[in-house]
Amino acid sequence: MQILFPQQWQGWFLGDNKRWSAGRFKQRVIDNATKELGDKLGCWFLVKTIKNGRKVIGYEITIHGQETKRP
Repeated sequence: MQILFPQQWQGWFLGDNKRWSAGRFKQRVIDNATKELGDKLGCWFLVKTIKNGRKVIGYEITIHGQETKRP
C-alpha cells in the first residue's frame, strides 16, 4: 500500500513551475491513470482521500484483481 502525496508528484507530471489543487490533480491525473490501467490490466483501484482536517494531504491507492468484488 502506498500513500500518494500530490505535492511530491505534481512536479513530475506538470513540471516544476505549475501546481494544481488536490482535487484537480486527482481528477486529471489519478482518475485517468487508474481508469487506463484498469482497462489495460483488468484490475480495479480503490482511491481513498487522506485529509488533515479539511485539507487534502494525500491519496491511498489500493489495487485489486479481477476476482475481487467491488464494494
